[in-house]
Amino acid sequence: MGNLCGKESDPFAQPGRRLDSAVTPAISSGSIGVPASTAAAYRTKRSSPKVGGPARTLGGGGSSSSTPSSPNTAGGGGSGSAEDDARRRAAAAAEVFLSFFLSTLLAKTLFVQVVNMRRTHTNIKARANQAKRGGGKLQAKLDKQKAQPRVGTLRDLSETEQQYRAMDQTAKALQND
Repeated sequence: MGNLCGKESDPFAQPGRRLDSAVTPAISSGSIGVPASTAAAYRTKRSSPKVGGPARTLGGGGSSSSTPSSPNTAGGGGSGSAEDDARRRAAAAAEVFLSFFLSTLLAKTLFVQVVNMRRTHTNIKARANQAKRGGGKLQAKLDKQKAQPRVGTLRDLSETEQQYRAMDQTAKALQND
């Protein structure tokens, strides 16, 4: 078979190496067509995420002057208060949604638990009722045998065995005739 887009040489002609000895290749701008500055910025963003800052309360009714170090209020721009107002409204909507979602989830969980408890209770009652009334003809026979003393059980077995012998003798008599 030919190789349409590859080299003509055999890839297994070269000596092999162990997989654990492989060096991870660095991202180079020439190999994938990404500028080096973008690749470097991507690596720095991925390696050190910025987390922290002062704690903020979402959806609170505080004024925009409560954080004097924020760039929106210190610059004196008119769009700062509109952005703060939009953020407050979005935070309030998120809190309402979250509280509704959690209450709905809690209600559904409780409902499922109640249904499972009712099913378990119903199953227990059904088993108790079945145990009270017995299991039908076979259970009645078993109860009758349990109620008999040992002598009575042996007598019943003896009578059954005598009936089988009588039937065997009748069958032999019919065959000899």
